[in-house]
Amino acid sequence: MKIEGKVSRVWPNGRVSIYLPGLDYPVTLDAEDLDEVVKAPKEPAARNRRKPLYDKPT
Repeated sequence: MKIEGKVSRVWPNGRVSIYLPGLDYPVTLDAEDLDEVVKAPKEPAARNRRKPLYDKPT
């Protein structure tokens, strides 16, 4: 089963706390219950927009 969520904390004993969509609190899973944790691909940064070349009418 694949579960997508935001990792909130990795505990010293290997447990992982994950925020799942639709829940207000994180769910903590044991290291034995996880096959792998994959880092999400980084989203491209927003481009810097320049000011328009024309003046605003006064």
